[in-house]
Formats: sequence, structure tokens, C-alpha cells
Amino acid sequence: MRRGTILVAAIVCLLIAMLVSVAIVRALVLQQRQARTDFERVQAMWLAESAASRAAVMLRSQADYQGELWKLQVESPSGPVEACAEIVVTRTPDRPDERLVRIESRLPANSLSRTGYRKQLTIQLPQGESKP
Repeated sequence: MRRGTILVAAIVCLLIAMLVSVAIVRALVLQQRQARTDFERVQAMWLAESAASRAAVMLRSQADYQGELWKLQVESPSGPVEACAEIVVTRTPDRPDERLVRIESRLPANSLSRTGYRKQLTIQLPQGESKP
């Protein structure tokens, strides 16, 4: 009778240990996914900032710059990842010396579960470069 009780207690203890282990593994997997998502969000934000700087430089050298789809590879903990930033430049109707720049960055560029970031800014053209 005593052996049966000890066996049942041992099985219950193993079951509890297994449930705790499964919960720990699940929490670790969720934490790893969240860390990857946070990393991609920050990378997408910095990509949008870089695209804004790129648009400003291009507008200073070419007043008729209308934007581009900027593709590049960024490093991630799992290796290089393709990213892209779509830059769209439009004229400001009431201010011919300004351009409205809209940017949407995506990381990874070709994935269904990609992370995106949007940015919009107005860039002042250098004097004498606001020709229609």
C-alpha cells in the first residue's frame, strides 16, 4: 500500500515539474518573439530616419526629386535582412519652397509579418531652387 502511495506521489511531482517546465519554455519563446519584434520596430524607425536624411540630401542636390523605393540590407541577430523605405516627395501647394516628404519603412521587406514605421516631414528647399 505504501509503495503505491509513493509511486502516485512521484508521478504527481513529475507532472508538476513537467507543467512548470512547459510554462518556462513558453515564456522564453514569447520573450524571444517580443525581443525580435522590438528590435525590428527600432530598426524600422531608424531606417525611416535615415530615409528622411536621404530625402533631404537628395532635395538639396535635385529640386525635382520625387522619391524612391530605397532597398538595403540590415543586420539582425539572425543574420542580414532585406529592408526597404518608400520615400514619396510632393510639392506643398501654398509654399513652393517646401516639399512634403512621406516615408514608410518596412522590415523585413518581403515578409507577411513585417514591422513598419511611418514618418512625415516638410523640407525647406535651398534659396532659388523652388522652380515648379
